Amino acid sequence: MQTRKPVAALVSVVFAVSACAGAASPSPSAGAVSQAPSAAPSAAPSTAPTTAAPIELTVMEHQQLRIDALKQVLPGFEAQEAAAGKNVKVKLIENVSNDQEFQTKITLDYSTGNAADVISYPGSWVPDFAAAGYLLDLTDRLKAWPDWEQHFWKVLRDRTVSEDGKNWWMPNGAFYQALWVRKDVLDANGVSTEQPKTWDELIDRAKELQAKLGDCNGGDGKCALQLEGGPQWGTGPFDESWVDVFQGTGGKLYDDATGKWIVRSKALTDSFKIYQALADNKLAPWKRLLDPNPWEPTQYVMFGQKASLAIMPEGSYGWIFDFGPTGAAPIPDINNKIIVWRFPTQDGSPPFVWATETWAWTIAAKTKHPDEAFDLLKYLTSGKAAAVLYAAVGSLAVRDDMANIPPYSDYKFLVDGLKDFGEAGVSFRFPVGISKVQEAVAKVTLDLLMGTKDANAAAEDFATMVTEGLGADKVENAP
Repeated sequence: MQTRKPVAALVSVVFAVSACAGAASPSPSAGAVSQAPSAAPSAAPSTAPTTAAPIELTVMEHQQLRIDALKQVLPGFEAQEAAAGKNVKVKLIENVSNDQEFQTKITLDYSTGNAADVISYPGSWVPDFAAAGYLLDLTDRLKAWPDWEQHFWKVLRDRTVSEDGKNWWMPNGAFYQALWVRKDVLDANGVSTEQPKTWDELIDRAKELQAKLGDCNGGDGKCALQLEGGPQWGTGPFDESWVDVFQGTGGKLYDDATGKWIVRSKALTDSFKIYQALADNKLAPWKRLLDPNPWEPTQYVMFGQKASLAIMPEGSYGWIFDFGPTGAAPIPDINNKIIVWRFPTQDGSPPFVWATETWAWTIAAKTKHPDEAFDLLKYLTSGKAAAVLYAAVGSLAVRDDMANIPPYSDYKFLVDGLKDFGEAGVSFRFPVGISKVQEAVAKVTLDLLMGTKDANAAAEDFATMVTEGLGADKVENAP
């Protein structure tokens, strides 16, 4: 999404539990530019001045695109509340910063009781914030709201249910992760653009292409296939690559029955083998993964500007933020040069896309106005307001009744994306401890792509790191 900014680990001294690092690239960056929606939503104005006591809600946002969109829609909420006889004003707190800085800022705000009423951030931050007592429980309010069960995508509703069975957040936009393919590069080299069904087909396709492209890591090398790896990506190696590979094994990463992470299994080792295959066949630009901002030379330059990287994981937000006309690395005539493959599987089971929220809406536990804050979340995830917000940042709708609401309906890729999301979307709920798993994945995937470890050694390193990070009582081996 954008000028990507990896998210570092949360300042651990603030949490009583292990801190959770946020999703790196599922959140569009403040530096990207999008086509601004033309019309702001509005609600019927109050027919008479309200005499209700004034209520001020605070909303904190740190990305400029989202700030600009919120400025358009928040007056409509105030008008809606006025029409209902409420005197509610919303103060938008602009805190333009990168994800790491924002995570540190709100962690301190939560811990001191000074957090804004409503804040949105990556869903992977939620488990530890909730465990620390910083968030309002939304379970009963969501159950009482008919729209929740009737219109929100089930895959997203399921993701909001925590280990304790409660809902601590609502989805703020959605996206799916898939493999983006430079069709023009494959066509020019006589390589099939058909959807690969298995990992072996994907690797064979990449090997065929690489043989025609030359040395991937030499000079201005051209590369067939990239999967993210290394701490420089923040949580990207887990969120944007490895979890998609792992889902293709059909294995389990977390045991809901025991509440423990699975750290050793055949599926885990198999998932690392596809990274080893990239290294063994010299397919991936591993040298560029060592760059301080590795998404810039690989995704923006190689894939976007030079067409020297052919296949990589990317989110549906990329149609605007990364490669659209006003994105970080515009691809002219993008609709004729880019195609999307669903992720293949190990055994040939139906290919899939990784379906998830873009970000999470949360309400602070210490808010003085929980009802009004929840009313605001309902407003921001419904109708015209949601259509404006999602179109501004390239997010898919979180519900099934928005395809015909402008400006959302003005974007073909947003409307079409709902088909992949609904038909082939799979997901994985982030339990407490996700940050330690993300850190381990980042480390071992870089070792694999650089060729310094094989899949078996990487699997053992993964098990050791997660066990040490979470404690032996929080992990188990697969039966």
